[in-house]
Amino acid sequence: MSRLLPRRRHLSSGLSSSASTAYLSELASLLAAGRFHRAVDLAKSLLSSHPPAVSVPDLYHALAATADTQDDPRARPHSFLCDAASALVVASARLCQPDGALRLLSLLASAGDGACAGAVRSPLPSLSSCNLLLESLLSVGRHADVRAAFGLLVAAGARPDTFAWNKVVQACVAAGDLDEALAMLRRMGRSEGAPPPDAFSYNVVIAGLWRSGKGSDALKVFDEMVDRGVAPNQITYNTMIDGHVKGGDLEAGFRLRDQMLHEGPKPNVVTYNVLLSGLCRAGRMDETRVLMDEMASYSMLPDGFTYSILFDGLTRTGDSRTMLSLFGESLKKGVMIGAYTCSILLNGLCKDGKVAKAEQVLEMLVHTGLVPTTAIYNTLINGYCQVRDLQGAFSIFEQMKSRHIRPDHITYNALINGLCKMEMITEAEDLVMEMEKSGVDPERGNFQYTD
Repeated sequence: MSRLLPRRRHLSSGLSSSASTAYLSELASLLAAGRFHRAVDLAKSLLSSHPPAVSVPDLYHALAATADTQDDPRARPHSFLCDAASALVVASARLCQPDGALRLLSLLASAGDGACAGAVRSPLPSLSSCNLLLESLLSVGRHADVRAAFGLLVAAGARPDTFAWNKVVQACVAAGDLDEALAMLRRMGRSEGAPPPDAFSYNVVIAGLWRSGKGSDALKVFDEMVDRGVAPNQITYNTMIDGHVKGGDLEAGFRLRDQMLHEGPKPNVVTYNVLLSGLCRAGRMDETRVLMDEMASYSMLPDGFTYSILFDGLTRTGDSRTMLSLFGESLKKGVMIGAYTCSILLNGLCKDGKVAKAEQVLEMLVHTGLVPTTAIYNTLINGYCQVRDLQGAFSIFEQMKSRHIRPDHITYNALINGLCKMEMITEAEDLVMEMEKSGVDPERGNFQYTD
């Protein structure tokens, strides 16, 4: 059978001749037996060696040569070659080494150019393997290559599915080419061979438009989505609500929330977190309780981020009493308070002068399993220094070191400034020396030797 295969090469000299033959035979046998995943694992081993034992195109050519044996029981060369190409593309994508897969795809896509009548072109890798390649390229920020690989598939006569189109739309948005992203979206389901868009297709474009400050265009695309019969999902609504809220139109966000309640899909914790964030930024703290009660009425449990938003809003208004009340509520509900939320809470308490209480809160959270961070300890140290309680500050400093949490330049900066404000210059100079001995760069500090 005549095939339009690229020129075959020998396996690279990274393997001995006997080892090359053994690996190639095993890989060919696995593919012939339909053991695709095992074949991918073996291909990964070959491609991930240092230096690589073989390149992707060379390995494909060697496998293709085995399919030419007339009396070989793997008598379906087209299927065998497709599986071989697919396995190599999957292996490359999973190794995050897509260049070899791209070269192979380019070779196979161009192999049929100028084909003579009756010739059988070498098959392309499966669409699912190509989708994995597109996703791999997207994950490492190679947006132009996503579009190039997609173009190769289309030019070779393949019909990429919605997943593949979505990857290209994502690549366009990530690269800042929103016009091309919109063009791709509007071709889906309309151009010949183009699959219909789904909610994900629209979500990517809508989010990109909001991020680029094109809220009016996001609204148009949202309306277009509905007109085309693509049902918005929670992510769609949450993206739209977030865009409105960040744009200062909180009421539009609440109207979309009402639409979700009446028409579906139902709001989730993310929906309420976005609205709570908007209320906090607008200083409408009294209304946050109404929203929290609404969540409870739907048996919806707040998460750590919910409390982060509320603690931050209450810090701005200096309402540490409500902060502590919410903290107690979170413990009763079993909400896990992580380091980020803890830092916000402690910062709010310290700003209101309740540093000792903040330290008690930290100890409570440590008993629940929280591992304190340098930022958390820095918040307490700075808080004690601000109220001129150096004993408390150095107590936290020692506690920090006893837990093997390394102080940084912010830690030392707070303590040194605190000492200087108390006119304890000798002690401050000693601490600078300790700082240097511990390997912390004093140049990063901002020491203020006057009150």
